[in-house]
Parts: sequence; C-alpha cells; structure tokens
Amino acid sequence: MKIKSILTFLLLLFVATSVGYLIIQEVNYNSGIQAENSITCTKYIVYYFHRTMRCPTCIDIENFTDEAIKTGFTDDLKSKQLEWRVVNIEDKGNEHFENDYQLYAQSVILVEIKDGKQVRWKNLKQIWDIVGNKEGFINYIQEEIRSFMGGES
Repeated sequence: MKIKSILTFLLLLFVATSVGYLIIQEVNYNSGIQAENSITCTKYIVYYFHRTMRCPTCIDIENFTDEAIKTGFTDDLKSKQLEWRVVNIEDKGNEHFENDYQLYAQSVILVEIKDGKQVRWKNLKQIWDIVGNKEGFINYIQEEIRSFMGGES
C-alpha cells in the first residue's frame, strides 16, 4: 500500500509540475506577442505607374528604377521593408491610383505604410528631367528612397 501511495504522489507531482510549466510557457509566449505587436511596423513601397501605351522613355524609367532599387536596396527587398511594384493604372481596379497620387503622367511614387496604413507619399517628379542620364537617374532614385526611408520627405 505504501508503494502505491508513493507512486500516486509522484504521478500527481509530475502532472502538477507539467501543468505549471505549460502555464508559464503560455504566459511567456503571450507576453512576447504583446511586445511584438507594440512595435510599430513600417514598410515602404516604390511604385512605377504607367499606362498601357508606353514610349521608349517610359520603359527606360521603369528599367532604370528597377535597377536602382535592385542594386541599392537588396537587404530591404529581402526583409520586405521595401517593395517594388509596377502598376498599369489602366488595368481594372487600378484606376483609383490616378486620384490617390494625383498622377498626370507615368510616375515613380514613394509610399510609407505604418501599421497597415499609408501615412505619406512622394512623387519623384524629376524623373522626366534626368531620364536621359541613366547614372544620374539611378543616383536620384536611390537618394530619394534613402531620404524617404530616413523620415525626410
């Protein structure tokens, strides 16, 4: 009888310890989620907006911007802090971008998203003035993105 009592006690002690451990793990896990959720999530999107019909200069703008982003922001692209999107504003569902960003021509737009909401944007209007200088264009795009991601507008 004494062995049965000792085994019962040990079994109950094991169960109580296991339950206590699971409770502590759950509390620690939930605390981690709350801390993670309290951190502001910021990401940036670089858009190239175009229409269906494009001239060679419009295609250069897309290609040079693509090169500027892929060569200057590899880590940001991998971490998903920076996204690169090419959007035809004439495709169904994209019409709103024309009003959202006051587009009147093919444009490169920088957008900041915090906690899932757009907080600011910038139209890189000088692209048309410097598209004839590929190196200058790429430098301009990279400098503008770095500045924008650093909080400057």
